[in-house]
Amino acid sequence: MVGSQITLSRDLLYKLYWEEGLSLKEIARLLGRHYPVVYRAMKRFGIPRRNLSEALKNYYRRHEPKLKTKFYEVDCEELAYLIGAFLGDGSAYSYVNSRGRKDYRVEFYCGIDRDFAEVIASYMKRMFSGSVLIKYSKKKKYVVYMASKELYDFFTNKDKMLEYANKYPKSFIRGFFDAEGSTGLYKRKRGDYSYGIFIYNNDVELLRLIHEKLLTMGIRSHLYRDKRGHYFLTIYDKASIKRFATLVGSSIERKRKKLEELVTFLEKR
Repeated sequence: MVGSQITLSRDLLYKLYWEEGLSLKEIARLLGRHYPVVYRAMKRFGIPRRNLSEALKNYYRRHEPKLKTKFYEVDCEELAYLIGAFLGDGSAYSYVNSRGRKDYRVEFYCGIDRDFAEVIASYMKRMFSGSVLIKYSKKKKYVVYMASKELYDFFTNKDKMLEYANKYPKSFIRGFFDAEGSTGLYKRKRGDYSYGIFIYNNDVELLRLIHEKLLTMGIRSHLYRDKRGHYFLTIYDKASIKRFATLVGSSIERKRKKLEELVTFLEKR
């Protein structure tokens, strides 16, 4: 084979392994050598191997998810849901890896709800080819993440994302509620009940947008600021709570049951 005529030099092996990110098996295949020959040459030249963290980063860099279609060509409610979930509790960031290269990552924080993470991952897989991963963190919370500059560019373009929020408000608000919403039903000491639907976020402009979109659905909400300066929307009238549960709802079983319990409680009053 032609590859067998290439001399195994330190510079060549270092370039293929560290700069191009090839595995030892791939290097052996490329050069027409047996794997043990390449392995021994790496040891002989004192070329260090990637540790687990470096190996994972190298894998994600080489297998970066590719869009099955461009974001500006995607026109679906699933993307609006992802945008809502991301703006509710997600992040997009770049960092310099151990080899001095810039990597990009988009993450969705799903709390304790595995089904929330699975919904996000399934929607991502419909639009992307590549690895969309679910991680269970040390804090016992789920994170969905993927490495992609194209995704990073989109999820850092708030104006573009809000176009989908305006076009598909129900899906957008459902994603936002799944990330940052809750349902409350509490019995007070004096015997009466306190209840409502709550949506939290420190971006007051986003909450105002959601407030406006809810109004177009016949759902009344109220914007408040607590003593610590945190903003939240509250829905507490009976008709609006029912409409929210019917028109918006939740993709998370735990939150969906809470909505159903609140609606059942109000129907009996």
